[in-house]
Amino acid sequence: MNIKTIEEKIKKIKEAGAIATQQLYYKGKIRTLGIFEVPAELLRFNYVNGRIGTEVKEFERLKGESLDQLPIEEVNETIHNWIWKKSENENKKTLSDIRDKRQIVPGVITRDGIVVDGNRRFMITRKLNQEGLNRQFLTVILEDTYEDGGDQELQIKKLETEIQLGQDEKVKYGAIEPYIKIMDFVDNYIDVESPRMDYLELSRLMGIKSVKEVEKKYRVGKVMMEYLEYIEFPDMFSRLGNTEDLFINLEKTYGLYKAQKGAAGWQFDENDIENYKTCGFEIIRWNYNASKNNKGDWESKKIRDIYFINSASKTIFSNPKIWKDFQSNIEDIEDIEVPSLKEVSQTESLSEADTAKKIDKIWADKTSAIFKRALGSSLSRIKDKQNDNQPEQFISDALDKLENLINEDLFNSTGEVEFHEQSLKILKNEDRIDNNYSNINKVRKIAETLKRLLN
Repeated sequence: MNIKTIEEKIKKIKEAGAIATQQLYYKGKIRTLGIFEVPAELLRFNYVNGRIGTEVKEFERLKGESLDQLPIEEVNETIHNWIWKKSENENKKTLSDIRDKRQIVPGVITRDGIVVDGNRRFMITRKLNQEGLNRQFLTVILEDTYEDGGDQELQIKKLETEIQLGQDEKVKYGAIEPYIKIMDFVDNYIDVESPRMDYLELSRLMGIKSVKEVEKKYRVGKVMMEYLEYIEFPDMFSRLGNTEDLFINLEKTYGLYKAQKGAAGWQFDENDIENYKTCGFEIIRWNYNASKNNKGDWESKKIRDIYFINSASKTIFSNPKIWKDFQSNIEDIEDIEVPSLKEVSQTESLSEADTAKKIDKIWADKTSAIFKRALGSSLSRIKDKQNDNQPEQFISDALDKLENLINEDLFNSTGEVEFHEQSLKILKNEDRIDNNYSNINKVRKIAETLKRLLN
């Protein structure tokens, strides 16, 4: 059945009259829209839906063809299996519930049969029909469709996002899907020559507390995309599962170094900053894919604390010699060879996601010895360096404490010492003045002696 025929049949269903109504916030206001029963064979899964966007991109990357080039039933069957397997336990509960009670919550479809909201319920309807039950899909029918483009497409995406993020009973988004959705809105509707929405609206739409947080998630998402390109798995979003923490830290620290605000205690250059990011990509790939036996005690927190934080003394990047040696120690990973996606998919019956997962694991296990050796050497040298710096740190700590007594801004800008009145009042207290005077005299003697010895 072609799209034109589907649209004509859905139009006739709509003209026959609604069986109920539902209120939806759509196109900027609350609207009362009709609810209809539509045969499942007239409907199509929404393959631009954020919840299955990862699978769509992986399928198209591996197969080399777009879903919209395939017959409707083949596309429906493919996406049906993705949605069922993605949350199988939850889907079994929903299947049993809808089998017994029928569909209670209506979906939303476009005028040409694309499911805007209710892809899981549509999948359950198809499954019940495969069991021999004759179930129709209960749904609102919009006047618009994605093919209209422009504002109509944007309004449908807004509706889809608001419904999906606003209903607690739905299966939750994975950790990565919100990043994908934010990037879609920003790249196509905000950061364009003629913006059609702004960050404030997007933060409200996504249920995120501030514009600043949305902007941060956008940047983290872009770093994730760059990572996938770097490991030669572009758009293979399933490879980002459970990696969110280190990407958040990498984006933050890389951003500080890029803006020349990082605390690393040496004069790094642009090449160092970019190498910091790509080495971070390699560490992330190893950390999240190596088997537990091959990783030893290098859990994520331990790795984060010596690489993915901003510090002048506690990380691999905080010392130029340690940083240079670390890069040298992991150079051999460039020689590690792994099979390609096509090679694995042609020899094993695996899904797109599992194919990429297998390759990542092969790479990670082959590089484990290199990473453990390099990270262990760096950690040992960081500890040695911290011990070497202890005398200097003692002086710095003492100065920090003394500066609490004075106008620090005035002292650092002019060298003038101006004590806070309240601090002087406490120090001059008659019960304390003798002890305070004695301690200050000791501080003076130590400082003068040390100054003389350093000359």
